[in-house]
Amino acid sequence: MEPQLIALPRSTHDLGILFFAQADLPLPFELRRAYFVCGIPEGARRGGHSHREGTELLMALQGSVTLRLIDAIGQEVIFHLDEPGTGAIIPPDWWVDLRDYAENTITLVLSSVEFFEENYIREPELFFKGVIPPDVVSRSKI
Repeated sequence: MEPQLIALPRSTHDLGILFFAQADLPLPFELRRAYFVCGIPEGARRGGHSHREGTELLMALQGSVTLRLIDAIGQEVIFHLDEPGTGAIIPPDWWVDLRDYAENTITLVLSSVEFFEENYIREPELFFKGVIPPDVVSRSKI
């Protein structure tokens, strides 16, 4: 699976917009974990890791963030997330680099696996096998 953008279904009313995901609609995985991150300083960098297994959907519920994904041979995919209800699918074995956070950004992550530390590769030199792309220096945890 390659990284890709997906849009959640929405229901629009006079009192707002409701976005939803249920079962496999439209998630290409079974949901096992959900978390959100807020209070991120403007301009901060997060991520700095890859997952050995599991697929994630990352969305900016409020604000914006740039998601840079890099595979082990240096192929890059970049998404700028700034629309609630649209998110990026992050397959396993892609390095995650989050940057360019706007003020008051809130990100939501839906994951196909529960958290376990052994699933993370946090050292770029282990992930990239000697081919570390420039600017892969973020070591913070999401």
